[in-house]
Amino acid sequence: MDLESQLDDTIVGLLTSTDSGLSIGQDPKDASLYGLIALAERESFRLGEYFRIPFFDSEGNLDENLLCEAIELSYHNEFPHEFGTYDTSNLLAEELINQSNKIIQDIDYNFIAKLLPLSIIHKNNRKSPNRLPRPASRIYRADEKTITIGLKLSQKLEDIFVGHISNSPPGRKIPYRFKDRVADVPLIFTHVLVAGGTGSGKTQATKNILRQCLGDSKNGRTYKINESFKKLAIVQFDPQDEYAQMYHDGGDLTEDDKTYYEDNQILFNKHDKTIVFAPSIKGTKYESKYHEAETITFSIPFSLVETNPWLISRSGLTDPQKAGLDNHLLPDFFNQTKEDECTYSNFLEFLDQNKTNYTDPKDIPLATFDAIKRKVVGFSNVFFDSNSPPITDLIEKFIVPGQLSIVPTSHINNHRDAAFVVLALSSLLVDNKMTESPDYEHIKNIPLLISMDEAHNFLSRGNTETQQEDLLIDKFINVAKQGRKELLGLFLVTQDPHDIDADILSQIKTKVILNLSEESAIRCLNLPARLKWKVPNLTRGNMVIHSPDYCDPTEVTGLSRCLVRHGR
Repeated sequence: MDLESQLDDTIVGLLTSTDSGLSIGQDPKDASLYGLIALAERESFRLGEYFRIPFFDSEGNLDENLLCEAIELSYHNEFPHEFGTYDTSNLLAEELINQSNKIIQDIDYNFIAKLLPLSIIHKNNRKSPNRLPRPASRIYRADEKTITIGLKLSQKLEDIFVGHISNSPPGRKIPYRFKDRVADVPLIFTHVLVAGGTGSGKTQATKNILRQCLGDSKNGRTYKINESFKKLAIVQFDPQDEYAQMYHDGGDLTEDDKTYYEDNQILFNKHDKTIVFAPSIKGTKYESKYHEAETITFSIPFSLVETNPWLISRSGLTDPQKAGLDNHLLPDFFNQTKEDECTYSNFLEFLDQNKTNYTDPKDIPLATFDAIKRKVVGFSNVFFDSNSPPITDLIEKFIVPGQLSIVPTSHINNHRDAAFVVLALSSLLVDNKMTESPDYEHIKNIPLLISMDEAHNFLSRGNTETQQEDLLIDKFINVAKQGRKELLGLFLVTQDPHDIDADILSQIKTKVILNLSEESAIRCLNLPARLKWKVPNLTRGNMVIHSPDYCDPTEVTGLSRCLVRHGR
């Protein structure tokens, strides 16, 4: 059986040894595969496109395909060897100068493409490249099946849609989906980072991805937890008041768009179960003209401090001070005070009234007591005695399967107060998910994704001003390392990935990278070399995705439209 009867595609070119020969090695950098591209294909040939080189068995039957990516293009001079290259170039240049209207004929040159071998496909299986094609092997554009298997792409419609492979075959859209398998650990619980500069499209991309994660009322995405299947709950910390717009439909969707989305199980339009939980902070009021989602105002109760005394150690405590606060002052206050009177203002009054009760140096030396008192002041804004219900009374409304709970901080002008809100709520969620003896079983028993925009403002060790912020980072490090066991995932969005704590960043398995220009930001992401050069040149909405446990590194084009409302 001849080649043409097995492969109906147009031949793009032939392998040629060039001066470097043909080679592959254990390290992809050692690969040296060069294709001589046909004249008719030169105009349409592009960097980053995928190609296949067939292998045949002893009887001439198609056996395997080598999937390659074009990583370098060049013209090579094709004049007789007795002329030196320099001399020939000058002769041609002089001729063209003297005949200014003459069209340059690229037929006078060889058009060479350097190809990077990615994988070998045998039937429906892939493996690392381990055999070398023969010189003059024919090169074809890779078909959808070869690309999907060769890059380890998801083939399941129910997985989380992100975008399309940027260099799909002409006329085809190959979807890229986060693998959301139930049998193994779903990708979102191994944590996701979305990074991109201003105007790169990271918020639109994030909204589109989260919309898929949430599922819908009919076919919601579920995960097995404690022997039962439950929908994912998402808590979104929102410093710019953008994500509550997910309560509204997106605009400008054509009928063709809708048909394509429906056929490919891409969820679009609003997510009904979107609720805003606005923290009540003294001197502020949350109001938004950008959405009509239900808004519930809550307060942060001082009762959280009983089990988390570090919440009021903004300036840091020495070991003796910490022992005095943790072992004497707070336990005595909570034991001696009625539950409904355990407020921050009453605690400060308790300190004023009971100073003489702690004069014994065995308990708290006088200087230590005074130091503790100085360091626990300054929280009246966040432990505001408002009429809003405490978040602890709203747990069953706050964490709900299939619900997107937005926590805006845009109305909080003081960064310390905003960081405190994020710390307090994150601790409440993390502590109850990561312990075997939770205060709120309700939180423990629901798959949960904590999503944080502008994560560099809260998770940067270099930017911390208080002990609480350091403790927040420590908690997120613990989640990053062990959260998957409890179906607790992180979804971090940032324009400054190099500012996020390295211990957190190293545990994030999937990185979605849009346009970034800073070299330090790109370097910290540890991308494969062939992707690094693409990042500063990505156009809006285009991204490179590095998810080594689930898929090969891939360039992806996001949807041109936001699936929910976006913009102001």
